[in-house]
Amino acid sequence: MQGHRTRDPRRTVRASTTRRRRPASWAALVIVPLGLAATAGPASAAVVVERGLDGGILLLDQAAPSTAEPKLLAFGRCPVLTPDGQTVVFVAPDDRSLLAAPTSGGETRLLAAGVSAGKGCERAPVVSPDGSTAAGRTGSGRIITVRLADGRVTKVGARSVSPIALVPGGRSILVDRNAKGGGIDILSATNKRKPRMRSLTKDHVSYAPTWAHKWVVYSRVEKGRTTLRRLTPKSGRTKRLLRRPKNWLVTGTGIGPNGSRVLVVTQRVRAKDFEPRGPISIGSMHPRTGKTRWLPALGSGEQPFGGVDQGGAALVLDGGGQLFRIDLASGERTLLTTGVVSAAGV
Repeated sequence: MQGHRTRDPRRTVRASTTRRRRPASWAALVIVPLGLAATAGPASAAVVVERGLDGGILLLDQAAPSTAEPKLLAFGRCPVLTPDGQTVVFVAPDDRSLLAAPTSGGETRLLAAGVSAGKGCERAPVVSPDGSTAAGRTGSGRIITVRLADGRVTKVGARSVSPIALVPGGRSILVDRNAKGGGIDILSATNKRKPRMRSLTKDHVSYAPTWAHKWVVYSRVEKGRTTLRRLTPKSGRTKRLLRRPKNWLVTGTGIGPNGSRVLVVTQRVRAKDFEPRGPISIGSMHPRTGKTRWLPALGSGEQPFGGVDQGGAALVLDGGGQLFRIDLASGERTLLTTGVVSAAGV
């Protein structure tokens, strides 16, 4: 997956009783950008893409006839849809501000200045599962949230190593502050100068949090093996959902209504430097039981870009810019369009 490395990729994963390290190349499997669907989904499944030719933001209506032309909404980078499919949130072409435009057509509005998606969309904007709030990060990684109904901006100030995730209502943010020696924290997105922060993990080996149904799902290194765990924010109780063999990385992203499913991404890596040793594989997990349905490995250069169709399918982009929809139950794939740089759907 696209992403940026935050640590020396040659550092090995070790389990010890003192300070344990997470794998350096975890970011390669984090899905960006995120498109979460809320309980009330759009009238028809939709996908937004960034066109590589000129940065055009296009809307693909999967319910429309196959001969229908994609709808040009605006120009920018790293688009993501609100769960109702009515608004697209994206970063300006100059990578300096957060914008929004209605998918029905209309003027683009400024949400917040100073927001940057970075190279490869590693700081892509996100939308809360209920569609009330959007968030982005500055070039230094500081978080900014915007309430879409009235445009109220909150400069949270905290930084996150991996892509952030919003909980329903948008008042709390899941962040990964491992760069400061911490773990996964939940921040209160208020107008206070210093956000209220509560640590969910302090183990130095938990990373890449996402919201799924009513839990925080995150990756964690345990005895040299990467796992997926879920955590109940109020009680702090955790449960292991999945454990991969040694030298495999794994991350999860909540998709579908309120994150009712988890899109799991895994890849085998070389132990000494975490360089990929094989293709990426994806699967669909139930966050309550951990039951996972795996699909055949993706092709060389193919990368998942989140979920679509209320969590029933995944978007996959190949190295040539072809965007596919892959059914997570049958594995059937459909070519949606070509010339794509990034994409998101509901």
